[in-house]
Amino acid sequence: MKELKERNIYEKSIKEIKKGFRLRLADIKDLNKLYELENKAFDKGIAEDIKTIEDRVRIFPYGFLVLEHEGKIIGSFSTEIWNHKEGMDFEGVKLNHDIKNYHDINGNMMFISSFLIDDDYRGLGLGKAFFNDARQIIKNNFANIEKEVLAVSLEWENAINIYKSFGFEIEKTIKNYFHNEKTNIYEDIYVMIR
Repeated sequence: MKELKERNIYEKSIKEIKKGFRLRLADIKDLNKLYELENKAFDKGIAEDIKTIEDRVRIFPYGFLVLEHEGKIIGSFSTEIWNHKEGMDFEGVKLNHDIKNYHDINGNMMFISSFLIDDDYRGLGLGKAFFNDARQIIKNNFANIEKEVLAVSLEWENAINIYKSFGFEIEKTIKNYFHNEKTNIYEDIYVMIR
């Protein structure tokens, strides 16, 4: 497997916002913090379970990055590499899907399976910079990536606007994707591709 060069996130986009931020590969020892962060960011029924997060870290460690501020994990960016085929149904975007069924290190499409910033750090301009830097690091290390895909709730307008600003377009809508247990409402999602 290709070596991914771990880098500090002192890219201009992050550095200009605030010092003390670092982007690094996730490690299995981060699992409990990643699970805690996932559950803080997303309501029950939307958050991924701990086994899914663990599988992603173990199976594709070079596609799972964390954002730290002064040593504290404040964000995560998880990906898989899939084989994109015209007309595909994107069945794999299901919550808690098994990465082993879709991930192919030689594939041509990066599926962004999770992206989040701790609520306490939102509104600082980190989201766009983190999203951009994490994507670029992975794409720079896996040159076969031609397309990118993600799933986002129709309710998350800020996230949708960030993705659109990077050229993602709505490919399809999947009805009743999430069951938000907090609101007891089923939420639709967009599958967005670039």
